[in-house]
Amino acid sequence: MCLTESLVQCYMDRELANDLLAQAMAHLDECSKCKSNLDQAMIEEKLVRRALAYEMALPIPTVQLNWFQPHEGSIVDFLFRARAFQSEGAVHA
Repeated sequence: MCLTESLVQCYMDRELANDLLAQAMAHLDECSKCKSNLDQAMIEEKLVRRALAYEMALPIPTVQLNWFQPHEGSIVDFLFRARAFQSEGAVHA
């Protein structure tokens, strides 16, 4: 059975488990159609990487977080305010 497009992509990204990788490599040695599909996918990936190389090297502007600024994810609120106090009469194990 031939390799699916997603298996070829996982092979190229080196995301296959060892047993599946061994099966894929063995199949690629025997199947010229799958080998051709892999070669074409690698060529396309190189073209895309070359086309996007300039953009990928540019810095991406992001918002700088201030953990003391009040917002839903405030680490100070999470760690110190709401959870640091216990009600009277709390039983400790």
